[in-house]
Amino acid sequence: MKRYKIISCKDFSLSCELNIRDRFNKELSIFIFFNSNGYIKSIPFTNDICKFLAGGINLSEIVVRSKSILFNNVNIDIHDLSEVLLKSIDININQLSIKNKNLSNINLVLNLLVGDARNGHDARHINPYNKSTRNTIDDKISHVIHAVSTLDVSLLHPLLKEDMTYMRMNIYRFLNYMHNKYDEFKKEGNTYLKFDKIFFNSNNNNHISDELGLKKNFEGVIVLFHGNKTNKQLSFLLRTKESKVLSISTITSKKIKQSIKSK
Repeated sequence: MKRYKIISCKDFSLSCELNIRDRFNKELSIFIFFNSNGYIKSIPFTNDICKFLAGGINLSEIVVRSKSILFNNVNIDIHDLSEVLLKSIDININQLSIKNKNLSNINLVLNLLVGDARNGHDARHINPYNKSTRNTIDDKISHVIHAVSTLDVSLLHPLLKEDMTYMRMNIYRFLNYMHNKYDEFKKEGNTYLKFDKIFFNSNNNNHISDELGLKKNFEGVIVLFHGNKTNKQLSFLLRTKESKVLSISTITSKKIKQSIKSK
């Protein structure tokens, strides 16, 4: 049995636990430890935990739709759970700062879940020994994506290099560009950005290079950001090498959606 801490914040911490009884009997559970009032254990659906870790849904939605719920080791119905506790976990992972998240464990769990779901299994049949590199995104790159999603230029600035250009702009012109884009999102009531992403290189998802008209040895991440309150979108292509972001350029949202659907 192995437990991975995912997030830790003011009111609670979240961990995922892998219980491997044998090759064909594996179970994924999530534990939410409240700082003042016990804990919740539930068995989520694979798609729900994947969506949460990628910023697609809030944590409370996982619990509400989970296969079973234990509160302080007592089996309960979702309607018996305190509204106060549910409200405290009604949070999106993109709302949390980097210091509140263990990005290594998030990527690890995502790889386990995505790889297993691709093989037609549910969350109770995860193979921790068969890691997929298709969607692996290094911590450094994850930091950049997360920083963009916060709508806060001050978090993005330290992750960029002074001697590099971004969208054919120096770092300060690019930051000003992002500041203006953030203002557009905020004026529509958005407080952070959700996103879809896919990693590709010559060995994994290599069809994307052809679809985007790139060289076959191109390595990168395409990301489609969208507001948490509106459908306003912002899309980027991050060129990477050895876990470093070499360049950032714009790409049409239509092309990104097609690539993400075809993965």
